Amino acid sequence: MKIEVMKTVLLLFLVSLSLLLTLGIWNYQGDYETSGSDQATYSTLNGTEATKKELIQPSQLVIHEQEALMGFSDKQAELSVFNDILEWSLYDFEMIPENEEFKKDEKEKMIEIIFPASIPSYLIKELFHTDDSMLIDSQFNRIYLIADKNLTNRQIIFDNKNQDGIDIRASIQNISQVAEYFDRLGLVHDFTPLLSIEVNNQNKFYIPNQPNINGKKFRYQTFNLDSTDFQTVFFPKPANIVSSPNFDGGG
Repeated sequence: MKIEVMKTVLLLFLVSLSLLLTLGIWNYQGDYETSGSDQATYSTLNGTEATKKELIQPSQLVIHEQEALMGFSDKQAELSVFNDILEWSLYDFEMIPENEEFKKDEKEKMIEIIFPASIPSYLIKELFHTDDSMLIDSQFNRIYLIADKNLTNRQIIFDNKNQDGIDIRASIQNISQVAEYFDRLGLVHDFTPLLSIEVNNQNKFYIPNQPNINGKKFRYQTFNLDSTDFQTVFFPKPANIVSSPNFDGGG
């Protein structure tokens, strides 16, 4: 009987406590200042604004001139050339047919732009000045610019690294000026000879042909110790060692 009474009292206590807590929540007023304006307050972040064009940068620019491969010795100069290229105007975009192969090795003068990751093709409009023909949905991780003033169209290729992906090509306005710009590069910038390395018969990388590696030099010297001295240095009891003139063992 006493247990039932205790349960009833405990239940009444819990119900009363719950009602008090609910009443306290309803009547709670926080200790904060209210704003008399109905407009949002904007906070200031310590950051900088950048466009997509400023954020997309290549990992490497490679100059193809006949059979020579050259890279920029100065990364800032490389980025400056890339920004110059983005000012060119492109038009007449089209997909490259599957049965048509872009033979890059046959081009005598070409600039290869390599990106660290694939870029959606709709960003081409953000990078270059284009006409309304850029409506192709694809991606690319390399751009090939053919600096041939005798080539009247299709001088730029947006290469998709996927074998079954869509490659895009377009024409460059004032290709003669582009060819002149290519010829001036060697007079303005310093280049480093590159070596082409192909991995898995698909991915091609470029490394310096004569890399300049900065490191420390160490000098070491060897000593021909007598067997007796060797035993004395490394063994506390040389008398316990049995010498054998035969390297294969035995007496």
